Amino acid sequence: MEPGQTIVIRDGHYALKGKRFNISKKPGTALLPIRLIAETRGNVTLALDSREGIVIDQPYWRIEGIHFIGTCHSHSRCDHALHIVGDADNTRIAHNTFYDFNAAIKVNKSGIQYPDQGLIEHNIFGNHQPRNTHYSVTPINVDHGNDWVVRKNIIHDFIKLGGNRVSYGAFMKGGVTGGIFEQNLVICNTSQQRYPGSQVGLSFGGGGMSQASRRDNANFEVSDAIMRNNIIMHCNDVGIYSQKAVDVTVHNNTLYNTAGIDVRFPVSTASVYNNILNGRIKARDDATLQSENNLISTYSFIRNNNGLNAIFSTPQNGIFSVTSPEALIDYAIEAKPTTQTLFDFCGHHIHQNTAYIGAIYQDAGCFR
Repeated sequence: MEPGQTIVIRDGHYALKGKRFNISKKPGTALLPIRLIAETRGNVTLALDSREGIVIDQPYWRIEGIHFIGTCHSHSRCDHALHIVGDADNTRIAHNTFYDFNAAIKVNKSGIQYPDQGLIEHNIFGNHQPRNTHYSVTPINVDHGNDWVVRKNIIHDFIKLGGNRVSYGAFMKGGVTGGIFEQNLVICNTSQQRYPGSQVGLSFGGGGMSQASRRDNANFEVSDAIMRNNIIMHCNDVGIYSQKAVDVTVHNNTLYNTAGIDVRFPVSTASVYNNILNGRIKARDDATLQSENNLISTYSFIRNNNGLNAIFSTPQNGIFSVTSPEALIDYAIEAKPTTQTLFDFCGHHIHQNTAYIGAIYQDAGCFR
């Protein structure tokens, strides 16, 4: 392979078993990335019966338009569809689907090399059944890499029945700096069945890592990171969990039918504002938390009565069109304005110094 080349996979279903696939050792460049793409987006399936699918360890690779599915008999075997390691800076993963893996995308160091500045966007992640494994169940697992952006993805049904039975939709950890989760839809459990364990939406810090294993032996899991404009639903634990994360900002998210937001451990500092949620916003184990202008609605587990149902159309089904704007007016007026140009969950442009509450600035054309 040479910089600028494109590998096109012909439409079809490909059953791949055994060893992982390593890419060429030729790196791409910013102007000439190397692309692995489907001939027709969505018409290429890579059915993997292996611990790992494709290992990317060179910079400027693009993976686009492919349907990855794990076909392993044992859930512990199908661990990663894509493993992004070492020198794989500026990797872009877009417009793919990933089903039936433990951690479909895994990012981590190799030796003293770290994969930085990656982008994961417009993908769908899920599982057709709970994962019976002791391995980490986290569809997007970013370790060690600085400045990753995870946006506009759908992440659903990531339930872990083995081991500690704790699972996450996505997390960043391992001494990383920077990083953004934005405009994602996270649904911990789309079924009516309740499962044991804890399903958490998005996290800075995840389940944690020893300090010796973190990047540069950092005393934190994450620093200077942002979580904004996400919708997180139907989690039996908190929707957002930040642990050993320094100077993080959690703003303008909408959390429905979750236990809320937790910030944990003494090193943690977080600014949490303009969110709409059930449950609580809680500083645990001596964390430092600044909470401002968050709409916290009532929820009765016994009665299955959710106060957000009176504000939105049918939020239990993911329809967050506002039906009672009067309930949001005071919060919108008091909202902390944006400090930069953004896009809300629905993709609407938000100018700098705009004040709004929750993940949605405008719902026009968003829910049909």
